[in-house]
Amino acid sequence: MVAGKLMPIAIRATALTLLLAAGGCTQQHETESPLAQALALSCVPNQNTDWMVNILLNRQSPLYNPGAATVRPGDCQQVQQSPPDFSWPHLSGTVRYQVTLTYPDSHTKTLSAPQNWINWDEGLPPGNYSWQVQAGTQSSNARRFTVSADAVPFVVPDMASVIDQLLAKPHPRGLPDAATLALMAGQRAGARLASLRTRVNSNLNEPLPPVGTQGQGAQYGDKALWSLMAFVYDRTDTYRDDAKRRVLNLASWDPRGATALDDLESLNIAWVVTLGYDWLGPVLTQADKDQILPNLGTRIGDLNGWVIGANGWPLGSPVVPTPLWLSPRDSHRNTLAGMVAMMSTLLVGDLPAANSWVRNLLPFALNVASPWSGEEGGYANGTAYSMWDVGSQLSAWYALRWATGIDLAQKAWVRNYGKFLAYFVPATARTGNPGTQTTDPGTPIGLFGDGFEEGQLFEERARFDKGHTYFAPSALGCWYASRLTGEDFTRIEYLMSPPNTCNPTPIFPSGTSNSLHLPSIGWMAMHSDLADLTRTSVYFKSSPRPFGAYNHQSADQNAFVINAGGERLAIESGYYGDYDGYNTDHWQWWVKRTKSKNAITFDGGKGQIAFEHQPNPYQLANARYGSITQQQSTADYDIVTGDATDAYAGALTRAVRSLVYLRPGTILVYDNLSSGAARTWEWNIHALNPIAVIDGRSIQITSGAQSLCADVLAGPDRQFMPISAPDYSSWGRSDDPTNGVSAAPSNPNAPAQYHGKFVSAQPSTSAEIIALLRVGCAPTTASATKTDGAWMVQIGNRTVTIDANGVVSVSP
Repeated sequence: MVAGKLMPIAIRATALTLLLAAGGCTQQHETESPLAQALALSCVPNQNTDWMVNILLNRQSPLYNPGAATVRPGDCQQVQQSPPDFSWPHLSGTVRYQVTLTYPDSHTKTLSAPQNWINWDEGLPPGNYSWQVQAGTQSSNARRFTVSADAVPFVVPDMASVIDQLLAKPHPRGLPDAATLALMAGQRAGARLASLRTRVNSNLNEPLPPVGTQGQGAQYGDKALWSLMAFVYDRTDTYRDDAKRRVLNLASWDPRGATALDDLESLNIAWVVTLGYDWLGPVLTQADKDQILPNLGTRIGDLNGWVIGANGWPLGSPVVPTPLWLSPRDSHRNTLAGMVAMMSTLLVGDLPAANSWVRNLLPFALNVASPWSGEEGGYANGTAYSMWDVGSQLSAWYALRWATGIDLAQKAWVRNYGKFLAYFVPATARTGNPGTQTTDPGTPIGLFGDGFEEGQLFEERARFDKGHTYFAPSALGCWYASRLTGEDFTRIEYLMSPPNTCNPTPIFPSGTSNSLHLPSIGWMAMHSDLADLTRTSVYFKSSPRPFGAYNHQSADQNAFVINAGGERLAIESGYYGDYDGYNTDHWQWWVKRTKSKNAITFDGGKGQIAFEHQPNPYQLANARYGSITQQQSTADYDIVTGDATDAYAGALTRAVRSLVYLRPGTILVYDNLSSGAARTWEWNIHALNPIAVIDGRSIQITSGAQSLCADVLAGPDRQFMPISAPDYSSWGRSDDPTNGVSAAPSNPNAPAQYHGKFVSAQPSTSAEIIALLRVGCAPTTASATKTDGAWMVQIGNRTVTIDANGVVSVSP
């Protein structure tokens, strides 16, 4: 576990919606074999409605439940894992399922599933497949998928054989063999292990609290881990004895007391005590085991009950959720599922309940490694929570591999996660010092979700990514990890990660694209040169079902972010953990709102809807989405179009934005907007420093040595309205007339941010706005003209055409 974010338990409303891939085949941006390309091109998605569609997509259906499990694999999806993960929305009650798979040679195989997911029991050769689910008397559509020629095998083993293997394996199970451990020790010798010894030695005589209080789980859990790791590497009696006394102390705390008020704190304690039980196994007395095992049985048992829907949290809470597999997009419980399942492997044969936890929960945890993306490795809940959630599980992934041989690094999502980090939170440097990674608050560190500006992420990004890269190495991952600095060498995610197999001086992989589109989450990253730490970076988001404004995401469909030269220019605004927190007034009325993003609002800051929005949160009608409807990437430019109409929940009849990135530093933004009522249209932009107003059509943002100019080339008559950030009221107030609170950060010392918007002079039922943004503000000749419904935008020697249907093209 990590001593990162231990967020309070929020109201656990049903998580939102589905990935159905009904809009077309999943677009791939990796090199594909000719066979895979030919197979994928022949697939046309089925447009017929079935019970899965009604549950997940049909707001008029009585079955509608947008929080249900996604359909995996989606119709016409090309999969990178063999077999792929199978799941679908639960129909009702105690219905059981029959899953029929049709193979490329047309023979079929049917397996039973007692729940709404299944791990297929064999690898699938490359080719075209279809699958269908029978639920009682109802049959789903047949959905097709293609196993690519380069799909990586990941067959979940039979749990009976896993348990037999564990029963035959003595403690410690969750450590590598002696040769591997020696290699790890050699790589981490010197300052790294010296830092660990210093931390342990400085606390050897520390008295331990007889009763844990809330928050002490992370504090004393970390110290126990330090002593345990020091013992593993040095094998001294001193470190062994200190580790043992600390583990026994944690196991003496009431597992349903103050340290169990927060589920993640209780999980952290359970994991540390489990590791202690396993790593210290040969030196523990029967009395030690008699103290540890009942404590773990209660603590882990309650966590398991929280995952499977047997109890609420804290224990005794009247709010008892459904089993996680019915509504898997739950930030806390998804982490708990994997951790409980994996720690149970270290307790099989010692704690009777552990056998059933492994048998019943581990297959599901392996099926849903992450509910926040398709196979391409993204994380719709935001880059910050991706690091916190993956980081909290890394050490368990290591232990699972060593204890059972089950290697999560072979799962498609786990393999691709490193690419997600490399593109969406790349290491950056300022233009004047291109060899030094920047780590101050003005530096980009996060995107599109709570915590995007957290200072602690600089250290955590380095630690977690290096741990992930050593666990699941790739050429891009090795290069990216080599550019990150500042990790805490003493933390388990780094120190106990598998041996580093990367080249000592990794190079940027030849042929790596400068852009990445993640279709399942609707994110797009566009860089001037990904290999250049002083690059310009442009990001765009329009998240489709099931990843709208839910949980740690905001109402920010069709929003963009621009960074350059290690500086944040067009920013997401607002604060989270550093100066505020989760579900505060600032979070509710600013961070979660469209007006805090570089996106479209109307009529005085009104925007899109989010599932948690006050004054009427947690309504199914608030499950709203965007979608990327056009995407093209070339060496010289990128085009992306997002449709956020649904996200405005009926207030607008059209909200379509196209963004054209002309490398290295020119961005064209085209908005096509309409409404049944006349609206005052607002084009928002945010910055860390004052926004200079040049005239009614032009502004300039400056940060460090970088600048960004924005010019409105076409649109309704307008004026730019800057807001003075030092005025604390500039954050505005709530939109709830019965609860008129400030939307400012709770900490008045939060650094100033600056907000502004181009506002139409007169209300209208439609508007088209074309804005040109220039990184560096170099003079550029630009104009926009409309003829027969089509726009022609001249930018220097390039022409961007937007036809009457909104299709965008660039020439030359």
